[in-house]
Amino acid sequence: MGKFSGVLFYTDYDDTLYNTAHTVSPENRAAIRYFIRNGGRFSIATGRAHRTFTPQIQQEELELNAPVVLSNGAAIYDLTRGEYLVRRFLPESVLDHLAAVMAAFPGVSLELYPEAGPVQVMRPSDWNDKHAQLTGLPFQEITSPDRSQVVLPLAKALFIAQRGELEGLYDFAAVRGWLEDYEMIFSS
Repeated sequence: MGKFSGVLFYTDYDDTLYNTAHTVSPENRAAIRYFIRNGGRFSIATGRAHRTFTPQIQQEELELNAPVVLSNGAAIYDLTRGEYLVRRFLPESVLDHLAAVMAAFPGVSLELYPEAGPVQVMRPSDWNDKHAQLTGLPFQEITSPDRSQVVLPLAKALFIAQRGELEGLYDFAAVRGWLEDYEMIFSS
């Protein structure tokens, strides 16, 4: 029994533990080791999908002793066992909803994260290029979020635009009753 027995600690990854210099500081590594050695359970909760997170975390050689939360909470993955404990996909009806959003908001970029296959992007922006560099996962451009182009099932969809336009998009979804089907959060 250590002084942190019974304590479970999760941190965000990008721009938090994995800092803006794209490293995990030696001080944070030491703190994690100390916490775990004294009975604590430590892991990460991130918006990243499995394919953009797992290679990064293996390269960083971080010590984690609890499952990771991925895709903004859509999945819980046990790195030690190499398997999902929980995984929820977006319903197929999301494609019709995405098409309506993209038609109503021509200034919005869309990233789709299928379970298999490449990240797919409609209306790529500089942000998508930077995101691909950060995650190390290139994207495939699509022209429409329809069944002929999108790989299903989808773990998450990410809209990229200025805050005001995203607030309008949120209201658009709310008026249509879609917030009961999806969790929509703002991120940066």
